[in-house]
Amino acid sequence: MNGMSEARQVLVNLEINKDCQLTKICGDDCILNMIEGSLPDARQISSEMVIEVAQEVIDNGQNVRHLAITGKEPLDTPEVLFDILRRYRKASEETRPGRVGVITSGLKLRQCMADLVKWPLDWCEVSLDTSASGLHIEKTQQRLLDDLMALRQAGGTAMTQVASVFTGENMEALLELGRRVGEAGVDQWVLGTKLESHNGVLSPSVPTDVIKRFVNRVVGDLVDVKSAILYGLELDEWQILTGQRVADRWRVEHWVNDRVCLVAANFDEGYFVRLRWDGELINKQDFRRLGTEQGYFGTYVPGRLAEVLQTFAKVVKV
Repeated sequence: MNGMSEARQVLVNLEINKDCQLTKICGDDCILNMIEGSLPDARQISSEMVIEVAQEVIDNGQNVRHLAITGKEPLDTPEVLFDILRRYRKASEETRPGRVGVITSGLKLRQCMADLVKWPLDWCEVSLDTSASGLHIEKTQQRLLDDLMALRQAGGTAMTQVASVFTGENMEALLELGRRVGEAGVDQWVLGTKLESHNGVLSPSVPTDVIKRFVNRVVGDLVDVKSAILYGLELDEWQILTGQRVADRWRVEHWVNDRVCLVAANFDEGYFVRLRWDGELINKQDFRRLGTEQGYFGTYVPGRLAEVLQTFAKVVKV
């Protein structure tokens, strides 16, 4: 488990850039585009500062379960990405975060494969969607799946994940995509509800009963798919659909069967912090509110994130 114990509960996301070649294709269907558009005066911090932040996480990761390297597209700034991965792999397993991974469009996996094999990931998540969601380029799906599996075969990642968005209208297309994900041999298919802005707040756009209907279709229609299928819910949705109470943990799970799981992440203070590309240290509520200029944890200065993570160690419940 890469030195990870159940005591590691904190999630840290690092946005290492605000660039992506799919920006014009995805438009306002991409929540990162929406967030950037709501901050017209914000300026991107330097690569040197991003690496400095990453080093603080690596040096203070005893309670960090996952270090997720995001951005708009982390593979668009490979010099930053691989500097961080090199530092992570050279650090002590006792102090660094339990796992490190990237969330990517996958378009540059092939050209970055040799470096990813040299400085491997614990998990790699590629975003694949249907045309109804408005995201990504559907015609590239098979190539991206092939590249993701080739990365695992070459030793560039221990786990493979595909993330897809449910809009309420793309049920049939998404079920077909799930079959292709399973046939490719992907470890996890991670599903989530599309977010839309309501009075400046990003929130799920699909009613809970429709999500329940879709989950039932996944259970019934994808019986031969061997990939684990995880549907990410809001905490209140998870409680409604499972009939269970939410515990004080980094994430709660309810396995519908041996392959399908309903999950809800806990993004309260003490569980989640994200470095935004402009240097603000934000929580999940900040991430969901468009136009939020000041991060909950303040603007990054040297030592700030280390201080935040040390504070988390006192409040996180196992």
